[in-house]
Amino acid sequence: MRREFLENIEEYSQLIKKGKGLKTESGDDEFEAELNKAINKASKKRGSDFLSQRQIYLIQKEKQKTMNQLRRQLVNLDNPEHHSKLGKNSRLVNQEQGRYYDQYGTEISLGDLFIDQEWNIHYILDDQTMPRKIRKRFLIERAKYNLQKYLDQQIIVDETTSKYTHWKKQSAYSEIQYRNKEGIEQFGLIAEKMVRNFLRKLSIDFPKLNFEVIKADVFQDVEQKIDFIIQRRPHSIGVNVQAVDAEGIQFTTNTAQPNLEKKKEQIEHSKLQLSSEDLVKNIVIVSLPVKTFIPVYDEWLKTKSSGGPDKLWSIEVKETIFRELLKGFMSPEEIAQQWGVVSEKLGSYKMAA
Repeated sequence: MRREFLENIEEYSQLIKKGKGLKTESGDDEFEAELNKAINKASKKRGSDFLSQRQIYLIQKEKQKTMNQLRRQLVNLDNPEHHSKLGKNSRLVNQEQGRYYDQYGTEISLGDLFIDQEWNIHYILDDQTMPRKIRKRFLIERAKYNLQKYLDQQIIVDETTSKYTHWKKQSAYSEIQYRNKEGIEQFGLIAEKMVRNFLRKLSIDFPKLNFEVIKADVFQDVEQKIDFIIQRRPHSIGVNVQAVDAEGIQFTTNTAQPNLEKKKEQIEHSKLQLSSEDLVKNIVIVSLPVKTFIPVYDEWLKTKSSGGPDKLWSIEVKETIFRELLKGFMSPEEIAQQWGVVSEKLGSYKMAA
């Protein structure tokens, strides 16, 4: 993200905290004057208009509400009189003999539990059987997901209204904004989500793996051509590994050579723009044929079962995807060792009858 943008939302955040203490009418007027001054300064800094910057401020307030809600939920974890309520479209998850099942009898992993919200699957954890530490992390992961969505909204407003953003980039941000508003998901984006979530869930379910996966924000997507990031865990640094700490992944299902060549040119340009402040130091392209995704996704849509569509891949397909995603990040020997950590357990989860 741009340094100026981060400075602006940090100032908005401080103003929101300060505004809570102003109760009198004169105090409110004083706060509004200070807020307007901050918005005008941000508008000048980013070359945008007052209303757009105010919208970013209002989204920052929604982020603060999310954090306040999380704090209340964490307090309620220890309230014996508080009970989670099962919503109309929620699935109740309970623990039996150390394993987790939804209300339909499908076994789910911790990775499924924390990430399935990306597939519009919403869980409620049973207060009696689910461990407190898991219920706590579940709440935190849900809040992080919502905060990321708000952040992307702020970036889009900022970039589409700034005179410093190239018109082609503005168009790209506007297209993403339209798709999000209309709930449109292109199949390439669905496939990207499948591979990203597959790897993210593995990193959660198998803490001994040497990597974790970070979803890219919309700025990284548009400006740096990064769909997601693979980052080494601290415990793995220096243990028979290559000198790569974090790598950006640009994923595509279009394996035609002209498309790959075009993407390579874009990636090379993006790599030149990386700075010392960026997490990633390298960006690579990973391509897999669309046939890897369409049949599985279409099958999953029939039931929308817990775990998402990637859970329906065969163990052979999972291995292929695992190796393809990590081949630029780890040595062949390390990939083989890492796959050995997970291969026996993958595919063993029980589905509902």
